[in-house]
Amino acid sequence: MRRIAHYPVVLCFTLLFLISTDCILAQDFEELTVAAGVPAGWGVTAGDFDGDGDLDIAATSKVPGRIVWYETRFNETPIDHFLYSVGGSGSRYIASADFDNDDDLDLIVAGYGENRFIWFENRGADYPDRFEIHSLLEDVSGAWQAIPLDLNNNGTNDIAICGYNGNTVALMLTSTSGEHSVLSSFTVADPIGLHAVDYDRDGDMDLLIASSSTTQGGIYWLEQTSPLQFDLQGLFIESGLRPTSLCTADLDNDEDIDIIATRIGDSDGVTWWENTDEELIPHDLNGFMYLPRSVVAADFDDDNLIDIAATWHGSSAGSGGVYWWRNTGNGTFPQSVIH
Repeated sequence: MRRIAHYPVVLCFTLLFLISTDCILAQDFEELTVAAGVPAGWGVTAGDFDGDGDLDIAATSKVPGRIVWYETRFNETPIDHFLYSVGGSGSRYIASADFDNDDDLDLIVAGYGENRFIWFENRGADYPDRFEIHSLLEDVSGAWQAIPLDLNNNGTNDIAICGYNGNTVALMLTSTSGEHSVLSSFTVADPIGLHAVDYDRDGDMDLLIASSSTTQGGIYWLEQTSPLQFDLQGLFIESGLRPTSLCTADLDNDEDIDIIATRIGDSDGVTWWENTDEELIPHDLNGFMYLPRSVVAADFDDDNLIDIAATWHGSSAGSGGVYWWRNTGNGTFPQSVIH
């Protein structure tokens, strides 16, 4: 059973700011609401879209599929700019980067309900609501996520995309003049999460893929074996393992890349895989999370150890939240509730 459908609840997009304290054992986070009453909010990204030196927010919703960017102003309420409404089952994840090499931030949205990826080109202040809409890639069944990555080390943001219903992962190149073209595509069962990293540390960009398939679920590695040539291989495949998002970090300070992922299935939660160079050893973190959504790794308490944070949806309106796990340096990750 594909248990990925999220309940049509009303969410609010919030910013959580870490407040430094003298005690690294108990960090405080301040919650600031950017937009309340957003029906079925899904993806969010931040960037300085208007070039005024502060961070703005762009967000998507599942139904009715609205895409909005929020212009932040110092000590004032953010201004919301409606961009587009994706039909059908709405939109999914959103990414921000300079996708046409013109030195400003654009947006790419997974238009799940329209089976396509949509590029919002930043045209500047003189253009209505700043962004011009383009269809980046059509006929992608269940368009789910797009991320920026530099595949050929030329300094431009190329694109990786996945289509959940079509079992598709594709790589797209961006030319220095801002043109986009499909480089190659691969078949992965139920791809639901992407993460760009030089996993084998050989100087070129690879791609990690989370598959939530009930029979072939796990972590896949799209290794760049030579310039713009890729080999798809399973890193950790296990029946019943259904990761939904992933990231990487050196969690144990042994100078290799470990993998962290949210998972659904028999027990929803977060797992990290210890990379020993010979195998990946899974470690489940404490704390049940119903329908976990996303995971990040960063040093939240400024102790030179990488911590983990994750969001989860919950079984009903208002029951989700945010957890973070503090890295103690001895292989344990005590859990704290942020929200």
